[in-house]
Amino acid sequence: MKSMRILLIEDNPDDVELLKELLLEANYSLADFVHANELSMGFELLKKTLFEIILLDTSLSDSYGPDTFYRLHEKVPETPIIIITGNRDETTIGELLQNGAQDYLIKGTINSDSLMRSINYAIERQILLVSLNHKAREIQSLRESLEHIIINNADAIMVIDQEGIIRFANPVAAEIFNCKQEEMVGNDFGFPVTTNKALELDIVRKDGLATVAELRAVEIIWKNKPAYLASIRDITERKQFENEIMHMGFHDQLTGLYNRAFFEEEVKRLDTDRNLPLCLIMGDVNNLKLVNDALGHSEGDQLLISIAQILEKSCRKDDIVVRLGGDEFVILLQKCDEMTALRIIDNIKTFCKSIFSDSIPASIALGVAIKYKLEEPFSDLFDLADERMYANKFADSKSTHSSFITSLEKSLYEKDYVTAEHALRVHDLCMRFGAKLSLNGGIIDELTLLASLHDIGKIAIPEAILEKEGPLTDEEWKIIKKHPEIGYRITKVTHGMSIIAEDILSHHERWDGKGYPQGLKGEEIPLASRILSIIDTFDVITHDRPYKKAFSEQEAFREIKKCSGSQFDPKLAEEFIANFSNSGIQILLDNRVKNGNKRESKGA
Repeated sequence: MKSMRILLIEDNPDDVELLKELLLEANYSLADFVHANELSMGFELLKKTLFEIILLDTSLSDSYGPDTFYRLHEKVPETPIIIITGNRDETTIGELLQNGAQDYLIKGTINSDSLMRSINYAIERQILLVSLNHKAREIQSLRESLEHIIINNADAIMVIDQEGIIRFANPVAAEIFNCKQEEMVGNDFGFPVTTNKALELDIVRKDGLATVAELRAVEIIWKNKPAYLASIRDITERKQFENEIMHMGFHDQLTGLYNRAFFEEEVKRLDTDRNLPLCLIMGDVNNLKLVNDALGHSEGDQLLISIAQILEKSCRKDDIVVRLGGDEFVILLQKCDEMTALRIIDNIKTFCKSIFSDSIPASIALGVAIKYKLEEPFSDLFDLADERMYANKFADSKSTHSSFITSLEKSLYEKDYVTAEHALRVHDLCMRFGAKLSLNGGIIDELTLLASLHDIGKIAIPEAILEKEGPLTDEEWKIIKKHPEIGYRITKVTHGMSIIAEDILSHHERWDGKGYPQGLKGEEIPLASRILSIIDTFDVITHDRPYKKAFSEQEAFREIKKCSGSQFDPKLAEEFIANFSNSGIQILLDNRVKNGNKRESKGA
């Protein structure tokens, strides 16, 4: 392992442990590693030990900000110092680098490779710069040694005369500029050179690729003439990474919109007199939980992405569209009156209808509030828009839930050709059996609604499984058996449907307790579920499925009788057989279904 005397001045124990781990990962020995949690403690350690590198957090309990670095650098001007900071202020960072800091690393983005490179570069650069400052007058006599250092340096090293002509370039410089070394010497450098601060260069290479580089320079004597020794580092990857981190810090990863952190900063910037009237539109996506439960979270994510695109398309160029989190969005509009805001809301609703008219409907509840006077607190504006949005959501909840269920049914029938006719037959037979059992109207309504929606959970089952002609595998059966729970989640949160949620969850339970998903037994199973279980089984037996051929009604009655007391409620099974075994009910039901389909075709 590499042995190096390293001093870390940091007061956050978690950051100390993290840096230790990164040093070990970079193959540095911790035998000579020393930690101080205050600047004053660091000063005491520096009196006793000469360290090769210092890692410094500028926010300490006894010193804060850039002054922390300047106080330390004054004590040990020849020891390389790397700033470890959570501060992303480029102005502050630039000033520190210009005044002696060798590098900076942003907390949260440091890894072992970046730490190792920073330490190596800092030490090399410090050795070089100190050596040059101390021995500027002796540079001619040390030329061969200096050139060896320069040629083998990890950074590009160039000598540029005071007219801007390149007099020397090491191999790394040739790599950065995509030129041969001999082609560079004698040509114009093309960039200004200064010794008082680091410069960022945008280099367009000969092959057309763009490179970002950092230039630092010191004055030297080159062949008896004043010149500059320039150190150039390719920072393209670092800048890209910084930009990505900056983007992630202010953007929502899923939709690409601005996030809450950016919104809070923009409110501070825009809440001024010249931006009035300042408008806020709050939005909450309807049915997101239903989409997640029915179609899966990938479809829910796609819904959020589509809504985000609609909001952006509906707004003006300078309006700020934000995803606050979950299903909540907000639009911040400067110089926006009520008429403009309402026009934008109309645009949003129109785009929602036009994009989703032929599939699962999507909508967003919206509320608007406008601030006309600067003294009005922005928090009041936010609260008012939020209240109006929830009022809009409540007013639309019944219709949006109903249309969602209707669309789910339509999608399910398109997905599983058996389901539509199966649901019609089961619905008809449930009504008739409920009447035979003298059930009250409320229970019959519950039963018939259950008949229509009991398989709604299959909307989330892959078509390949629903349409498979051969036997299902164990894994496929596990997937099929999820549909009662999916149907339960959908109807539980749907206005007017929660009454049948438990019935849907239980419609594959068995009288003997061997059903699924809860293993309920006997009268623990809801009455509607017990009735549906018999009728559903009867219809499945007497009709073709992808995986089996239909049996006769009498065979179905025999199967129900056989399973009475195990799969089915014995009393209900006996009543069903007694009431329907001699009536030829399936022929009648099939004719009704066919006639119903014909009427639908004529109407279409």
